[in-house]
Order: sequence, then C-alpha cells, then structure tokens
Amino acid sequence: MIEKKKTEGALPDVRYFDYKDVETLKRFLNPHGRIQSRNHTNLPARQQRLLARAVKNARFMGFLPFVIR
Repeated sequence: MIEKKKTEGALPDVRYFDYKDVETLKRFLNPHGRIQSRNHTNLPARQQRLLARAVKNARFMGFLPFVIR
C-alpha cells in the first residue's frame, strides 16, 4: 500500500478565496510569489483550483505582483 505524505499542520480554515483578500492569498504563496502545491497547503483539489483562480484574478487586477524579486 502506498502511503500519502503528510505535512505538518491542520487544514486551513478558509471557506472561500476572494481575490480582494490579499493577506489570505499571500499565505499560500512562496517567497517568490508562486502558488504553493497541495502538499504544502493541505487543501483539497477543488479548493486548490479556487485558490489558483483567485490568485490569478488578483494578479490581473493588480492586487498581487506576478513576480516578487
């Protein structure tokens, strides 16, 4: 049987990702501004997709930078 890797920490208590809520979205970005993988965020697939869409919308609207140097 294959065991799934568990990362430390519990599931985040975020129900809805709003592209205007920049502080919440920044919690799921790495220091370079990239979206972290599901292994690091502990989100289900559906929430990970909603997170990605919210981050992309925030970038397009100018609330988040595309690249952090």
